[in-house]
Amino acid sequence: MSQLIRFVPRNTLDAQTNLAQFVELVRTRLPPLLERNEFDADAWSVEGLEAKGNPGNFIYFCQLGVRARKFFSKPRSDGRPAQIPATLLMREPLRAFAKAMLAYLHVWKRATIIRQRLAAFKFLEAALLEITGGTCPTATTPEVLDRACALSRETTGQSATYGHATALRIVYEMMGELGLLAVPSTWVPPVRPPVSNRNRVGEKFDAERMKKLPSPLALEALAAIFNSDSEDPTEIFTSSICALMLCTPDRSVEVLYAPRDLIAAEWKDPDTGETGLALRWFPAKGATPQTKTVIPAMREVVIRAVERLKRLSEPARALALWYERNPNRLYLPTEFEYLRERERIEMEEIYSILYGAPVEELDKTMSNRAVRWLTANKVPYVAAKSRYDKQSSADFKEFERAVLATLPSGFPVMDRKTGMHYSEALCLARPNEFNSKTSPQQCTFDRINYSVLQDSLKSQGDHKSIFEKREYRDSDGNILSMTTHQMRHYLNTLVRHSGKVTEDEIALWSGRKSVRQNATYNHVSDRDVIAKCRLAVGDPSRAVGPFANMDKRVFTNRSEFAGIKIITAHTHEFGCCIHDYAQSPCPCHTDCIHCNDSVCIKGDRRAEKNLRAFQQELTRLVADAQAAFDDEVLGSAEWFEHQSKTLELVNALVAILDDPNVPDGAVIQLSGVVSPSRLTMAREKRALAIKPVSHSISSLEDVRVLLRDQERAAGANPNAC
Repeated sequence: MSQLIRFVPRNTLDAQTNLAQFVELVRTRLPPLLERNEFDADAWSVEGLEAKGNPGNFIYFCQLGVRARKFFSKPRSDGRPAQIPATLLMREPLRAFAKAMLAYLHVWKRATIIRQRLAAFKFLEAALLEITGGTCPTATTPEVLDRACALSRETTGQSATYGHATALRIVYEMMGELGLLAVPSTWVPPVRPPVSNRNRVGEKFDAERMKKLPSPLALEALAAIFNSDSEDPTEIFTSSICALMLCTPDRSVEVLYAPRDLIAAEWKDPDTGETGLALRWFPAKGATPQTKTVIPAMREVVIRAVERLKRLSEPARALALWYERNPNRLYLPTEFEYLRERERIEMEEIYSILYGAPVEELDKTMSNRAVRWLTANKVPYVAAKSRYDKQSSADFKEFERAVLATLPSGFPVMDRKTGMHYSEALCLARPNEFNSKTSPQQCTFDRINYSVLQDSLKSQGDHKSIFEKREYRDSDGNILSMTTHQMRHYLNTLVRHSGKVTEDEIALWSGRKSVRQNATYNHVSDRDVIAKCRLAVGDPSRAVGPFANMDKRVFTNRSEFAGIKIITAHTHEFGCCIHDYAQSPCPCHTDCIHCNDSVCIKGDRRAEKNLRAFQQELTRLVADAQAAFDDEVLGSAEWFEHQSKTLELVNALVAILDDPNVPDGAVIQLSGVVSPSRLTMAREKRALAIKPVSHSISSLEDVRVLLRDQERAAGANPNAC
């Protein structure tokens, strides 16, 4: 779409008239998410718009609580949406408004949370019907929105409710801008964001961290499976995917949509001469495509994992390439090419085409399997009249049509964002490829769904994971399990422990658009920070200032105190504070620049950004104080002196940060900092103020006047000396 259309409301019209015009504009001028969707349809395709791993391709404008899966026609392989009865659809006029607003927001405030926004409209409809008795969106008020949030809270969890409330806030604000509210107002969602444990100490933090990080035993089990040369397709696929995800912090969907030529190039470490790899990567959430380097220690692991995935998907990739070149023809093995000349084919030939096992006579199991496929794909066939009759057959053209209809949606393009074809994908498989009880189909293929990876890492119901099949258990006897996202958390935690990677580099390496998203993956506890500071004591390669100059050899008789040199730490605006609050409160009242207990870690981009901003502010304040001093403003001299000394400290700290000889991760503490002292302040306050009167005496009369003033002052204060 070359031109974006924005709705401009008319202030002279009421909300309902603006609503009608808004819906009509979207209906006629804007695409309903995708060009192939129809505005009046009650199911819209969202293929390629949400996260790539989402198996659902349609959203449904139905009422709250209606499950689309109950209304699918059988079989579901035809790719058509569910047919939901009209009585269960959203009521008008809210349904038309929901469609219009969803399409409008997709143009002006695009996001991948389309289903979340649609769910917000469903809660809004239920709240409107309960409070107003109708479903006109112009009657939306803060009371209605509060009730919608309450309905969400009753049926979903805290995190989902917060997402629905956020979507409702966006919709309500947009309605106000477009003049679609009968009584415009402001609304603050009565839902707090999900509680995150900001305190990085204690049992709660440790428990949350363990949930998000993989078990060491599970990682060891994966390594054993990867190195076992297993012939099981599920074990080959899962262990290889996990091996790649342990090399770079990738989302599972990014690996599942990786190209066949994933390995981009090799590189050499200039210091050690070791050879590493670089991988082509396309982040799933909007970050810039990139090549990710793999450390030399994991080079052979990556090569082996990619080669195993290539071998596993090669039959499916060959089928994809064949269908790209022959889009209207059924794939047939060489020995069955003669069937193209036939009008009808027998059941034995159908089974052989589907499952690649040439047979002269089908047993009951084979026959039932072929019949089930024909029935599921709506292929008419003539059944044998008796078990002695071998003339069961089907029309070849009908069979060919049915097979071509099972090709994956969007074929030949698998990823619309990158333009990658199915024949270029690394993760491709034939139907039943991972089913050990039957053979895979030989004439069709599809991308590998996330559920295959999910089910193989965690047992669910009767389905056994790769850990359960091999009886891998933890110390309590429970079957091991893990999730793919735990490996992403694991790598993010490892690089933070190293202290050699900045937050910006972690965000880039992880494929994030914003460095703020790193906080979710930060599982470094306060104990880890303290341990890092302790290691920096007396090590010039890790610290600058008094930490680096401390000689550990002096602790001969009381060496045990070296281990508790730093017993507490927390972050502040410019770095970390190592003051022991168990002994005394903060002596500086957050004036961290003038505090001896303040340290700065090079590479902390947040603290460095704050420090440079403070430096610019101080420079301006010193200039202002200088100008005030020149204008003889009362108190300007003291202010100029204070700001100048502070600026000197900040300049010294910034100079160390800019020094290329100081490595990232170094702990910096300025020497010579004079901290504020209560005793010093009290002594200055009690000091006698001696007035410089000698400069004003020019004659004997001036002395007499001064003595008279002193006498009057003494008379007013009898206790004065």
